[in-house]
Order: sequence, then C-alpha cells, then structure tokens
Amino acid sequence: MTDLLHLQATVLARMLRERALSSSDLVDACLERIDAVNGRVQAFVHVMHDRARDEARAADARLRRRGGEHPPFLGVPIAVKDLNLARGSFTRFGSRAFERLYTPFDDAVVARLRRAGFVIVGKTATSELGTLPVTEPDIHPPTRNPWDLEVTPGGSSGGAGAALAARMVPIAQGSDGAGSIRIPSSFCQLFGIKP
Repeated sequence: MTDLLHLQATVLARMLRERALSSSDLVDACLERIDAVNGRVQAFVHVMHDRARDEARAADARLRRRGGEHPPFLGVPIAVKDLNLARGSFTRFGSRAFERLYTPFDDAVVARLRRAGFVIVGKTATSELGTLPVTEPDIHPPTRNPWDLEVTPGGSSGGAGAALAARMVPIAQGSDGAGSIRIPSSFCQLFGIKP
C-alpha cells in the first residue's frame, strides 16, 4: 500500500472510481505512514485518525453505489494547513494564543475540499500566523525537510510540503500570500500551485 502514496491524487481518484482500491485502505496507508514518519519530520500538528477512517468508509459506500455523479476526488486523502478551520479539529495558527481553539465548522476552503470528496487526514504545521518563510513556531517542534532533516522545508506551508515530500499524503492544501506554497515546493522538490 505504501507504493500507492507515490501516485498522483488524480490517478488515485480514478482508481477509487474504478474500485481498484478502497478509500479505507488508502487512508489507512496514509495514517500508517504519518505515524511512522511524523515524529522525525513534524509535518502534522493534528492527525484525525478516527474521523478520517469514518469519512473513508462513507466514501467507499458512496463509490459502491451505481449511477449518479460522484465528486472528482471522492475518497482521496488530503492534509489541510493549520491556518484553515476544519470541523472537528483544533486550529492553532501556529500560535500559543490559539492553542485550544476547537473548530466546530469548516471554513470556505475546507468546505470546498470536502465537496470535492477529499478525506481530511490531519492538519499540517505552519509558521506562527503564517508569517514566516520557515515552519518553526514555538508551539511545536520545527518542521524538517524529509530530504535532509537538518534543514527547513520552508514556510509558511512547510508542513504541507514536508508531508508531501515524505509521502504521507498524495496531496496537501496550502495558502500563499508571499511565497508560502512556492517556497516549500522549491525546498521540498515539489510542484506547488498558488491558487
């Protein structure tokens, strides 16, 4: 299953629609990889094991039903940057000031990701309030570049970049006002899009 994490999200979405793969198996592979690697890389600040597994089972049930249109990425795991509000998680914005901010709803970006069918497996690290080009806030250990654990993956979407480079997820959401997707993409040898 780990080999699947090297495939593009679009390929995985097609495999899920063709029922060559289940979302449950794919999400479990991501969660196992996160559990195995995150202690060294520190890409994730919150992993939603139970919620992600529940969402994957629901996606599998929808994919088994014949007929009708499915969202394009139904069942594909994704990571969400900790500057975005995701229902059922804490959103810390990389800051001690928001250490216990529980989120009972999704913001507009996360709501769109859910409508596209993605399964959110967790929240990725960011610099404090997303303001720096490195991901080293004092609320958690610094995020490390999987290519070389002695250097930064950049920021402020450094957790997203590190999670992708370490093959913890096939796709990750970030945000970019002054290079926050582009810097980690460059540092982690990834393709990033500033929307």
